[in-house]
Amino acid sequence: MFSHVPRIGTNRNTPYWGRPTSVEDVDTSVDPADGNTNSRRSLQIINRQQTIDGSTAWTKRGYGPCSQSCAQGVKIQRFVCLVQSTRQVLDDSQCVGPKPKPKIKQCNSQPCPPFYDVGSWSECSRSCGMGRKTRRVICRQRFAGNFTSAVMYQKCGRLSKPNSHEHCQIQECARWEVTGEWSKCNVKCATGSQTRRTECKDGEGRTVPEAACSNARRPAHVRQCDAGPCVTKWFVTKWRECSSDCDRGVQRRNVHCLNTAQSSTGCPARTQPHETRTCARTSCGIKYEWFAGKWGSCSSNCGAGVQERPVVCLRVNPDGSTGSTEETDGQLPCNESEKPDVEQPCNTQSCGSRWYHTQWTECTASCNGGTRSRDVQCLDEHGDYSDLCAANERPRDSERCNTANCVSVHDPNCTDRLRNCQLVLRARFCSYTYYRTMCCLTCFQHNSSPDSTITFRK
Repeated sequence: MFSHVPRIGTNRNTPYWGRPTSVEDVDTSVDPADGNTNSRRSLQIINRQQTIDGSTAWTKRGYGPCSQSCAQGVKIQRFVCLVQSTRQVLDDSQCVGPKPKPKIKQCNSQPCPPFYDVGSWSECSRSCGMGRKTRRVICRQRFAGNFTSAVMYQKCGRLSKPNSHEHCQIQECARWEVTGEWSKCNVKCATGSQTRRTECKDGEGRTVPEAACSNARRPAHVRQCDAGPCVTKWFVTKWRECSSDCDRGVQRRNVHCLNTAQSSTGCPARTQPHETRTCARTSCGIKYEWFAGKWGSCSSNCGAGVQERPVVCLRVNPDGSTGSTEETDGQLPCNESEKPDVEQPCNTQSCGSRWYHTQWTECTASCNGGTRSRDVQCLDEHGDYSDLCAANERPRDSERCNTANCVSVHDPNCTDRLRNCQLVLRARFCSYTYYRTMCCLTCFQHNSSPDSTITFRK
């Protein structure tokens, strides 16, 4: 049973010692956490339990951190359970009564720093080869109320702007490849054609339909070829060595009928050359030998160059002296099989690709200026089309020609046979053959003038 204890103060809400009560001390001063250094620190004690040896109470301890560093966040009031006499902080479960509802304050209302908003990359602009892809790059900023808006790009000037476009390549485009050698000419003479195999290959070297290479330049797969003239003639080789050194012998040669014209009768038998003939040497003490001179300069700096040297057949007498020889039926007495080479290849290294051109065509006009043209192609050392020639070295394929002014030449037999040729001229009858013949001089002089506009008629 409690003994009577005098009350403290006259307020009816003042608690008795040893019994829990509720006291509300409202302090309207500014909290120190708000930054006002002139405010005094205050404590609001709610649901305080007073006992003889101390009391506990919920006490404000400022505000917690702001929920956002910009664009308006909030901070929440903090309460702790304290022993009033010692200011010792207790666990929240030690305080009597519910924890007070905290106050909420807005904080950091300034806009957030600007930033770049980057979208996803678009698809590559090309399905093969080098293309481009793009993406959206916008300067944005977050404001109070937690909403984001696009702002001027100058605000992001100190930031490194991400790329809004870049190159891309999904795969290599299909291309033409030459996969075969040129075939033989399809004719035996005259002009024919040759073919070779070309295939459309993808980036991995696989053969694909030709439509995949529609945008690529196809290498030439058909070209003309010259199989030589169409002839039906007898051809012979050189005479071989005489079968006897000091006596009458026989010389032989090969005779062949070349029938590229494919004549049904072949070469005429009456014109066939002889395959053998008799021969003899005048002296067994005389020898005939070949003598070769020095090699000349090469005919080309590269490719299939040729250099030549003189080779002569001389008579070597028994005393060692030499003399010239004469041909007999177009043959020299020296052994043809022992004749040194008169030419040899030189500078056989590749010339690479070069520009070639045909002869100029005839001029389109004999005077007053015309044009002429020629074909110009880039060919490699094998005569195949190439794209490795320098474009700035390409020869002209057309030009003007015969630029001299036309000069009329008067025929001395051109005279007027009528007395009234001036009337014929004024009546414009010079366009008719009869009057042009009968008034030749008058019509000719008028037609040669720069202002002449006569149209001749039959």
